Amino acid sequence: MNSKLTIDNIIMNEKIYTDYRLQLPEEEIIGTLIVRDGKIAEIQPGIVNIGQHGQGEYLMPG
Repeated sequence: MNSKLTIDNIIMNEKIYTDYRLQLPEEEIIGTLIVRDGKIAEIQPGIVNIGQHGQGEYLMPG
């Protein structure tokens, strides 16, 4: 999570889910999850202007 997510650094094989409620091992956040090559690549707190917006809904595997 070193880099800020921008439209310039999106890779075509990425899916971005933003504005979702994410239950992490130590906390629950409203944030952004990036899936790259079918695997979770990054989790960032906060909302970005790109990707699929979840409007604060829970994002769960499966």
